Amino acid sequence: MNILIFIALISVLVIAVLTVLIIKKHKKIFTVVLCTVSILLCGGALWFFMPFKMLDVPSEQIRSVHLFNGRTGEGIDITEKEDIKKIAKAFEGVELRRKEASWRLGYYIHITFEFENGRTKDYIVNDTDNVTRGMIIYDVTSGCVDISILEDYLQ
Repeated sequence: MNILIFIALISVLVIAVLTVLIIKKHKKIFTVVLCTVSILLCGGALWFFMPFKMLDVPSEQIRSVHLFNGRTGEGIDITEKEDIKKIAKAFEGVELRRKEASWRLGYYIHITFEFENGRTKDYIVNDTDNVTRGMIIYDVTSGCVDISILEDYLQ
């Protein structure tokens, strides 16, 4: 089920319950609650569909990259700066937009970027125009993920 449909159904249920409970006695409270819920829904929809850069930091700030092949079970840690720059280049200019919730079990390439500040970013790359992060599938809206660079390291 698409996450937006789920959010919309929950919102309709909340609004229906609030309507029954509040409208009879407290019209001002109902109006405030209805406006608040509407603003939250619009903000959530904007956030959900807003495109963003896949790799939003320069390659110099990446400490290491861990690649794992979900088909073979083999993985590799990359710490050499030249190799990290080459891998970061595979994600240059790639912008993502949230598409839907992911219920997949298998994947092709799992990549983890570890940054100098200790943060990490995980992605699952299944093809050049489809990326998963957490439980959400993202469409590539601009650029293209260069899987061949990742495959070179996993062989």
